[in-house]
Amino acid sequence: MVAGVLAFTPAAAFAGSQLVGGGIWNYGTSAGAIYSHYLHNTQCHGASVHNGKLYRVTNIKPGVWAKVHAKDWPMRVDHAYWHKCA
Repeated sequence: MVAGVLAFTPAAAFAGSQLVGGGIWNYGTSAGAIYSHYLHNTQCHGASVHNGKLYRVTNIKPGVWAKVHAKDWPMRVDHAYWHKCA
């Protein structure tokens, strides 16, 4: 499995976008939530966030966005992930 991770603190709204693993990864915090969205057009893939608890979507078909959201808890370091299925 190929995967990526980003950690950030929830001080203010934050968003990023990267071309990684052959797909597009959007991640960040907004309106009290942490999110991770990953799109790969040719491989099974998924996305996860961790705010003290892991939230994950996986086995998403090529060409469909993998989207996951969770509450952005104050004073915790949030993590956003993407992955391609093994």
